[in-house]
Amino acid sequence: MSVRALLADYRTKHADPLNLRLHVATVPLGAFGLLSLFAAVPLPWPGTNAAQPIAAGVAVAMLVSDLAAGALALPALAALTFAATAIARSGPAWAVAVGLAAFVMAVAAQGAGHRREAVQAAFAGPGDLLFRLLREQLLLSPLFLVRRALGGAAGTKETGRG
Repeated sequence: MSVRALLADYRTKHADPLNLRLHVATVPLGAFGLLSLFAAVPLPWPGTNAAQPIAAGVAVAMLVSDLAAGALALPALAALTFAATAIARSGPAWAVAVGLAAFVMAVAAQGAGHRREAVQAAFAGPGDLLFRLLREQLLLSPLFLVRRALGGAAGTKETGRG
């Protein structure tokens, strides 16, 4: 499924104004949590961890999907990756603890917001749930929220090829 189709589906499940506000507040927290978990995994090169190539891949996917929205989301992605890497320098256990706490808080708040939605997401099982949480926290939610900001209240303005 293309990112454009995923975003169209995402829009149907993120229509409630309070749920959108919760997502604006918690998507960065969820992304930070995931990046902190990935930052706990060191790579063989000095000063590198798994969060850095994952963030680079997300950045490429954002830019390919929607150049304008992706470019606007990149500074936040870079800052969150930098912060996660800084946390990991205190030790992998610390990065895991902070990452899990941030991710669980974000997902719990978003879950509460989703209960208000007319259209509910259906998951094919735990693996599907985990995959979609990863995809949405790091790619779809940031692009959707930036597109919405660029397009006004309707959130429908297309800013790129997506």
